[in-house]
Amino acid sequence: MDTALLTSSFGAYVLQSIVHSLIALYIVELGIQAWRCNHPSDTLRLRALILFLPPLLFPIFQLLTPDRSSFFFAHDTALFSSMRWLQITLWGNFSTALLFLGGTATLTLVTLLQEIIPLMKHLGMRQQSPLLPIPQSLHKLLEELCGRAHLKPPRLRVIDSALKTACVRGFWTPTILLPRLLLETLTPAELRNLLAHELAHVVYRSNFWSLLMYLWRLLSFFNPISLVIFRRLIHEMEHACDDWAVEATGDSSVFASVLERMDPESDIFLRERRERLLEPRGPKLSSPRSSGLAVLLTMCIVVISYFLV
Repeated sequence: MDTALLTSSFGAYVLQSIVHSLIALYIVELGIQAWRCNHPSDTLRLRALILFLPPLLFPIFQLLTPDRSSFFFAHDTALFSSMRWLQITLWGNFSTALLFLGGTATLTLVTLLQEIIPLMKHLGMRQQSPLLPIPQSLHKLLEELCGRAHLKPPRLRVIDSALKTACVRGFWTPTILLPRLLLETLTPAELRNLLAHELAHVVYRSNFWSLLMYLWRLLSFFNPISLVIFRRLIHEMEHACDDWAVEATGDSSVFASVLERMDPESDIFLRERRERLLEPRGPKLSSPRSSGLAVLLTMCIVVISYFLV
């Protein structure tokens, strides 16, 4: 029964999506290392292939080659057939196919508990914080940053909240929300760096892409690789915004002090971001080169995945 489930259309989709994700992971990471990509905006673009590409390959391959799921394609054309490995009996009636199904079911439950339920709980408890007057000096800081980057200033709101972090809300008309606590405790230089970081989220349209990646991740709830790479992409996005802020303000140590005020000891990622800002900076890979690399990696992933079923 377990093998029959995996040979169904959905079972084949699940199985090959995971196999294609493994291929994409290996090829992309190999490309990043070989081309020495070290800038987050470039690695973010490349690693996004691991999340977005594999779920599309199986239906595209089936549309182009309907007999790709047949025994004859797996036996005569394919370089690797995952079904052969899933038919191995480990002991008694326990097979590798049953192990695969059990692992997939467990990962589905983990996704539900770690992502969907906390999100629904957050949305249910979300409250509108009262708005406070915005100091004129804060407006000047934002206008200065936008002027240097040739950007239209987004909306700015100061909220009556004890939160230790600012954020950007909205997709088409983004608004920077700055908690009262940060306004009272940060120095003007630290506020400038914090605004630069939030402005970078507006420039990169982080809210839109984060939501798109999250929804795409939910569609691949059965795939452990998509879970890991999704979190990696969110971290890369924060790194890219950190770098944009440093380039706009010219002082990474000031923004590192902002992160220090956000209690990095209780947040491993905050501590990692702060340590990264204080490290010496390497050369940045140019965008045209990384775009060409993305096309090359995509072609490699598609060609190799076609012959692995």
